[in-house]
Amino acid sequence: SVAGGMDPYNGGVPPVPEACSNNSHCASALVPILNPAVSVNKSASLASGQTVIVGAKIIYTLSVTVRDAETLSPIVLTDVLGVGLEYKQIVANNGNFSEGGSGLSRTFTLPAGKKPGQYSLQYEVEVIKTATGSVKNNVIPAGGGDPNSPNAKDPSCNATCSTEHVLMPPVVNVSKTSNPQSGTKVSPGDIITYTLEATVENSRLEAALVLEDTLGSDLDFGAVTANNGYSVSGSGNLHQFILPLGTGPGTYRISYTARVKAKPAGSYNLNNVVVPKYDPNSGVTPPGSGPNCTTCSTDHGYKPVEVKYSKTTTAVAAKNGEEILYEITVEVNKSATTVDLVLQDTFEQGVKYSHFENHGKFNKPTASAEDVVVDFVLPSGTVPGIYKL
Repeated sequence: SVAGGMDPYNGGVPPVPEACSNNSHCASALVPILNPAVSVNKSASLASGQTVIVGAKIIYTLSVTVRDAETLSPIVLTDVLGVGLEYKQIVANNGNFSEGGSGLSRTFTLPAGKKPGQYSLQYEVEVIKTATGSVKNNVIPAGGGDPNSPNAKDPSCNATCSTEHVLMPPVVNVSKTSNPQSGTKVSPGDIITYTLEATVENSRLEAALVLEDTLGSDLDFGAVTANNGYSVSGSGNLHQFILPLGTGPGTYRISYTARVKAKPAGSYNLNNVVVPKYDPNSGVTPPGSGPNCTTCSTDHGYKPVEVKYSKTTTAVAAKNGEEILYEITVEVNKSATTVDLVLQDTFEQGVKYSHFENHGKFNKPTASAEDVVVDFVLPSGTVPGIYKL
């Protein structure tokens, strides 16, 4: 009908609705009432498909677009984080979403009655050490339509409801140090402490890391004194220090001792070399040339013992039958003696051995009276110092 007018037909009397027809010059039409149309989209601060490293922070954005009509029921976004991700916090919420869930499964609910428009929420996650291969994230939307209608449809995904990021392969740097530091001179019996350090970056080890360590022939392996995550195998001068498959980013150290062997003379091998490699029988060897080695060896000079000796007497002249007192002095320098030091004393004609007054650190002489040749022995292992007899 038209307001303020009069039906020119039917004598100006409007027909009852049931009698309205084209013949009576009136018409009816169905007016559809639109339901809300809802779509959901998920994106990330790092585009899906890009590479990430352990420790990286990713911000995910959930966007809900409402069209045609107000929502008739809450829209629930069930957001599932993949293994290797750790939920941190909401960083933006312009749609007044309420938060629920825990751990890797979270819910974000947009209340009913939302008018057509776009509503978004952002939250932050961190890539943690357990991540391997890639990290995924998926959102499942539900609701928004008539809660009493069995035909109500859940929101559709606009473009994508999931993301995936690929972890960068692990990068490993290995170094070797010693105390005393490489290049210094050491003495027989000295203890050298070696430290191996491996730094794992980007992601977990995809294969076991083996540090093959070889001591020089003039070093004896002692004992492991500190260990952060390694297993130890091998014997003698060849050992393997192994970080297992799955070791996460971080710095891992192991220290052990070695003793410098005693040698009387000749050349000395005090070198120490580490060769890092991946175990091909444990996991997947990362692409590339393998672990990096910044300082792979140490070396030390050998400080051989130095011995000085002298013989003195206070006698100026002597008569037949008088005793002459001799003093022998030995000075040991740089390191301890590695063998017995034998001083053979031969008397000139007319002089014979009588007795000793004080043999000090020397072994007790075995000579007899009247001998003209006497051996005085300073035992092996005598430390630097001055010794008299």
